[in-house]
Amino acid sequence: MKRIGHTRVALREKIVRYLNAQRPFQWVGGHQPRAEPLCGFWGERCVYRTDWRITAPLCMLLALAAVAAVFSLKHYRYEQRLACLLWKIDIRDVTIIPSETVEQSDGNLSMVS
Repeated sequence: MKRIGHTRVALREKIVRYLNAQRPFQWVGGHQPRAEPLCGFWGERCVYRTDWRITAPLCMLLALAAVAAVFSLKHYRYEQRLACLLWKIDIRDVTIIPSETVEQSDGNLSMVS
């Protein structure tokens, strides 16, 4: 690297002086860098807009996932209730077939099947 100057700081001065003003700095990119980024250090100068090409499909995907979760939960609860009821017989599943014969003896009725 070539030496382009030297600096000297006076004890009472707070300014650093560049002594060789005839030979300028060779900045990277050809110009002096910015003191602050375009959007500021915390992005306070830029306005960011929502990118709907990403937001809309994500919202639709979340909605579909919520619907699938609701149906899965309902199916799971139905299966759990059904598993608890396997030992019971529903009265609608019972068919009563009348095949009785009545015998009379001493005035008492008896049913024989």
